[in-house]
Amino acid sequence: MTYLFAFIKLSLVCVVLMDVSSSLLLRPSTHHYIAKNERFQHLVTRLGIAKNGLTVAEKRRGFNSSRISHKNRESLRWVIEAIERNDENGTPPSDKLLEALSYLKNARTQEEVSEASRLLESISDLKDTESLYVQERLIKATSLAGLTSFSLSLLDESFLKKGKLPSAIAYTAICQALRQTRRLSQLENLLHRLGKSTDDPIDVVALNTFLAGLCDGIKKKHKKNQRVARKKSGWLNEDVDVVNKLEKACKWLSPGYAEQILRSKPDSSSYATVLNAAATIGNRTMATEVWDQMSKEGIDANQYAYNSLIKSMVIGNQASDDEQALYLLEQMRGNPFLQPDRFTVDLVLLPVLRQRGVDEACELVENFIQRYKSSPPLVAEGFASFLDTLTKCSETDAALKIFGTFLLPSLAGSKGKRKNGVDPPTAHHFNIIFNGMNQELKRCELAVRKQKIEEEEFQLRKRRIQQKTAKLYRIMIGGGVQPDSYTVTILLGLSRNINDIIELIGTTSTRKLKERTILNMSPAVLRATMTACGAVNAPSSACWLLGAIVKGENQQEVRTYNTLINALANSARLDDATKLTLETSHMANAFSGMTVGYDNVEIKTLGSFDALYGKTCSEGALSLLKLMDEQQYPRPNSQTYCLVATALQYTADHERAKTLAIELVQNATRSNIPPDGRFINAALRCFGSDINSALKAWKDEIRQFSCLAQQTRTKNLLAAYHGLLYVSGRALRPDIALRICYAMNKENIVVNEMGLQCFRSGQRQGLAIADEETKKKTIIFHQQFDTLLTLECTKYDKKDTRREGEKRLKIIL
Repeated sequence: MTYLFAFIKLSLVCVVLMDVSSSLLLRPSTHHYIAKNERFQHLVTRLGIAKNGLTVAEKRRGFNSSRISHKNRESLRWVIEAIERNDENGTPPSDKLLEALSYLKNARTQEEVSEASRLLESISDLKDTESLYVQERLIKATSLAGLTSFSLSLLDESFLKKGKLPSAIAYTAICQALRQTRRLSQLENLLHRLGKSTDDPIDVVALNTFLAGLCDGIKKKHKKNQRVARKKSGWLNEDVDVVNKLEKACKWLSPGYAEQILRSKPDSSSYATVLNAAATIGNRTMATEVWDQMSKEGIDANQYAYNSLIKSMVIGNQASDDEQALYLLEQMRGNPFLQPDRFTVDLVLLPVLRQRGVDEACELVENFIQRYKSSPPLVAEGFASFLDTLTKCSETDAALKIFGTFLLPSLAGSKGKRKNGVDPPTAHHFNIIFNGMNQELKRCELAVRKQKIEEEEFQLRKRRIQQKTAKLYRIMIGGGVQPDSYTVTILLGLSRNINDIIELIGTTSTRKLKERTILNMSPAVLRATMTACGAVNAPSSACWLLGAIVKGENQQEVRTYNTLINALANSARLDDATKLTLETSHMANAFSGMTVGYDNVEIKTLGSFDALYGKTCSEGALSLLKLMDEQQYPRPNSQTYCLVATALQYTADHERAKTLAIELVQNATRSNIPPDGRFINAALRCFGSDINSALKAWKDEIRQFSCLAQQTRTKNLLAAYHGLLYVSGRALRPDIALRICYAMNKENIVVNEMGLQCFRSGQRQGLAIADEETKKKTIIFHQQFDTLLTLECTKYDKKDTRREGEKRLKIIL
């Protein structure tokens, strides 16, 4: 046995040696250059080479492994050609250097760039034989190529250690390369070494590059967090790294600091860069201090600095902030060298609208047009930005006013542009307005759910929005602007009835091809159409449409079928008594003679979708799930079961819905689809106001099937308990809801206001169908439990402005 193990060990050693020897013969070396005009053949002296051709040592030195950008490649070509031409007419560059630079100029992969670096390093007498002019350009060329380590080494050996300062093109290129690779500490160290090497002033571009690198990190960190401004001033982002970077940038702007190190003062670009970073994170205090410091130094603010300070002022959306922003706007107008550009107008448009009205805002836009009318693309981009700003801030009427004043007349014009040079609006401009109307409708829906407006007021606003949308769409089509897929998906959500949907689809998704009319829909438009059909209570049209697409042998993913089930659930919520009549639906009557896609398949029958005929929406959703489960369609997932359970909530047979909800959970588990919290929540809501049956089913049946052993156990349990709170609200039983909250606390699940909102949602529905006697009993017997439930679910926070005037105390024993 001992000999056997020894033999195996010896065999493994031989295999390893053979593998190492083969790698030694095949892998290129990083240290040996064979000869000029020969193919580069090398031997590896160590095994530390990465797949991209870089050694471990090169990676440790910070070699930039990213590809050379097109812009850097063009600059690199110009610099190398300047070296080859020897514009200074001094000592010509050596042949070895020209060959290495030629290889670098033609390099297309990182392996080739790395090879060029090795060729340059192999020229041992480069620092002694080449002129300073050539070495300066070589520093810039290698910096553009990402060979920062070589550039820094050449800068130290040929210039800094000898007390010389190269031209600005050399060290600013290194600064830019260090900024791109986020090596800011090394960049700051370079600035100190440049200042100590000579008494000559350092170009301010080097300082601005370092400040821009600091502020790049600040802006990227802020964009990643995407925090909403909740304070009028002060920090909106408390990230320590962001604070340190901004403080370091302000330190370099402090009086005499940069001048002492670099012997040059910061300019307007230096201050504007830091101003913009402070404004981006909402630190108005810091932005004001930087602005005051710039004024004390006697530096005239440029356009970028003004825009940055205005940006810091308009974050709070307060009246005083608007006045300060308008004051800065008037300062810019008083300066003959500065006039509001596109960014300025975009920033002050809302303050002007709030303080001076829509006419003044239109005048501001008119001045912008007159200033940039020689550049129509810039004007078009400006209008897109202005409209987007207004619609996002709920100023849809003002956006329509500006759109109708400046863009629609150019659309109505017979041939092209208006006299003032404004191009006709594109589909992008219309999409911004349509999206603003869609967002306005969603805000109205949220307000009616929170009982801030009455249902009658909501329906009135909804009709007005839909009428405006329909009118604008007719203008769009009449003006010859072709809607895109985004236009269709937005307008489908704003449709008033099935006729609007059919008209929209007939206009945008049908096309003539020879003698056939083709219904050609993208997956996004198909899903949006089915969702819109469900919203207007036209489930038969949604079923017919997907059945026609499937009959045309166009395979659809499970997401599309989930959309159809969701449409059925929405229709069931409106009226579950509606029967599915696919062949006589509105959509079938409109498109039955057409073909689908580019296949010559006439839409006649729907095959397996005929099983949905004559069923209600909830029954149709259940039947579609069965068809999918039989593998005739894409396999269902957890969302599919969740949507079917949602549809079952609205069935008239509540007892059957309870049984089906439990069966759905069991079937999903048997199909290896672990029910998640959303699915369990929807299944529990099928019990309606029967809280006792819901609790029994949760304890005896549903909980054992739910995926509580996964990493999302707490999240799933929270969603399930929210379903129980909803059912207790439907039953008008705050006492049971309070006990559910206590059970949640025992399982270390945080009870928050979301649970209270679930109870309130069910309570509103329960009170809507309860008689007067039941309402009186609820007020008399359950008021104290309702108060305790509110206290149990409310989490107090000193930053929560909703609790500022509240005087109640919560005592925890």
